Amino acid sequence: MFWHLSENKIIRYSITVFYLFFILYIFYDLITNNIKYFNFQLFTLIDISSLILSAIWLNKIISSQFNITKKPLLWLLFSIFSGALYDVLLTQLSGKMALYFTNKWQDIFALNISPIFQIIKMSILAYAFYLARHQKFNSNKIPDLEQGR
Repeated sequence: MFWHLSENKIIRYSITVFYLFFILYIFYDLITNNIKYFNFQLFTLIDISSLILSAIWLNKIISSQFNITKKPLLWLLFSIFSGALYDVLLTQLSGKMALYFTNKWQDIFALNISPIFQIIKMSILAYAFYLARHQKFNSNKIPDLEQGR
C-alpha cells in the first residue's frame, strides 16, 4: 500500500528493498534458530517502518486537504499507525514490565487490553471501508477477468 501511495521512485525502491531484505532475514532466522525459537522481535522492524510511513502519509493528508474525516485513506492510515504504535510499545515494554513487575501485567495486556484495542482498531478500519464504498474510482485499472476466455 505504501509503495502505491508513493510517487517518488527512490522511496518505492527503498520500500521494496527493505521488505525483501526483511523477508530474507525472517527465513534466515527460521533456518538458524529453528522454529521453536522464532524471534518475534523481528516484527518490531515492520511495525517501526509502518509507523514511520503511515505518519508521513497522515501528515500529507492532514496538511493538504479539507474535510479529511470523509477520506477513507485517513482512517486506514490511522488504523495502521495506531496498531503499529501499540505493537512497538507492547513489544518494547512487555519485557520491562515482566522484569520490574510480575508476569501478571503481561497477562493483563494480552488478555484484557489487547483485545479491546484490536476491536477499536478494526472498527476504525471498518469505518474506512464503509467510507470507501461511497467513493468513485476508476475501473480502467482493474483487468477484465473475462478477456482470457
